[in-house]
Amino acid sequence: MSAGIEDGPARVIASTQVAEGVHHTTLAAPWVAAKAVPGQFVQLRVSASFSPLLRLPLSIAGVEPDRGMIELIYAVVGPKTALLGSVPAGAAVGCLGPLGHGFEVRLPMPRAVLVGGGVGLAPLLYLGSSLRALAQPDHFAAKYGVEQDRPVLLFAMGDGNHSLATAKAVWERMKPEVGLNHPARYALVEIENVHDEGLEFEPIHRVLFNLKRDLFSAMRQALEGCTYIPVPTAEMMIRRVDEQKGPTQLVGLIGGGEGKAFGVVEIPHPTSNLPVGTLQAFLDGFLKQGGAEKIDYVHGEEVVCKLGAQAGNAGFYVPGMAKSDLFKTVILDGALPRKTFSMGEAKEKRFYMEARKIV
Repeated sequence: MSAGIEDGPARVIASTQVAEGVHHTTLAAPWVAAKAVPGQFVQLRVSASFSPLLRLPLSIAGVEPDRGMIELIYAVVGPKTALLGSVPAGAAVGCLGPLGHGFEVRLPMPRAVLVGGGVGLAPLLYLGSSLRALAQPDHFAAKYGVEQDRPVLLFAMGDGNHSLATAKAVWERMKPEVGLNHPARYALVEIENVHDEGLEFEPIHRVLFNLKRDLFSAMRQALEGCTYIPVPTAEMMIRRVDEQKGPTQLVGLIGGGEGKAFGVVEIPHPTSNLPVGTLQAFLDGFLKQGGAEKIDYVHGEEVVCKLGAQAGNAGFYVPGMAKSDLFKTVILDGALPRKTFSMGEAKEKRFYMEARKIV
C-alpha cells in the first residue's frame, strides 16, 4: 500500500438526507482527515459480507483535521450508496484512503470559478473551503513562512521588459483625445505558468564598466559586515554562490580592481530576501554616486566572467532564484528589483512578433 494510504474502520458520526436522493454522511476517519487534499477520494466497504463485493468510491466533500472527520455527499443510485445511507450513527464502515491525485491550490488567486456537476460537485465543495482558508492570515503565514501580521497577497503582477507601466502611460496620454472606446486602452500580455517544469528561472548577472571609485571600499561601507573571499577559479566561485545556504547571502565578484580575479562577497546582514535584491540596492547607490560609467545586465556565466575580467570592469555573478521564492519575496520586499531573473536563457527564447506601434 502506498505511503500515506491507510485502511481502517470509520465510525459514522451522522448521516442525513439533504435533498431528494442525496445524502450527507460524516465519518470519523482521522488518518484520512489528516492527509487528504481537495480532489482525493476514499473507498468504502459498506457491508461486512461479500455482497456487495466491491468497495464504494466517493469523493471527499470536506474535512475537519482537528476533529478527525471527513464529509461525503453522494446520490443514492444503487445498492452500495443505499447501504451507506442506512448505516446508523455509531456503526463503522471500512475506509481506505486518501486516494487519487488532488487539485493543486496555489496563491495568489484573486478569484476562482469552480465548475462541476454530478459526481464532480463534492470535491469542489472541499476545494472551495480550502481556497477560502488560503486567504486567512494564519494559513497564508504558514504557507509562506512569514509573520502573521503580513497582509495576504491577493495578486501579483509581472511587468518585465514589455512594460505594462509604459503601455498605461501611453494610454493615459492618449485617453483625453481618443476617448474610452479605443484599442490602446488594452494591453497584449503573455500569461505563463511559472510552475511548469519546462520553464526555468535563470539568473541575470551584472557588469559595471569603467569603474571610477574604489568598489571594495564602497561595498564595505554600504553592506554591513560584508567580506571578500578570493577564490582561485571561476568554477569555484560559481559553485560556492549556487550552493549557498542560511541567512548569509553570497555574490560572486569578477575583477573589480586591486588585482582581484575571482572572489565571493559574503553579506551577513542582507537588506532583501534575495542576494540579487541586496546587490541591486548597493549598485543603484554606487552608480548614483558616480562609481562607474554604466551598468549592463547579462545572461550566462561565461559572459559575466569575460566582461568582468576586462580592465576597469567588475562582474557580479548572482544565484538563480528558486520558483518557491517568487511570491515570498514579493510579500517580504514588495516589487522585485529590476532584472531579477529571466524565464530561460537568452539563447533559448523563441522568436516572436512584437507590436512596434500602439494603434
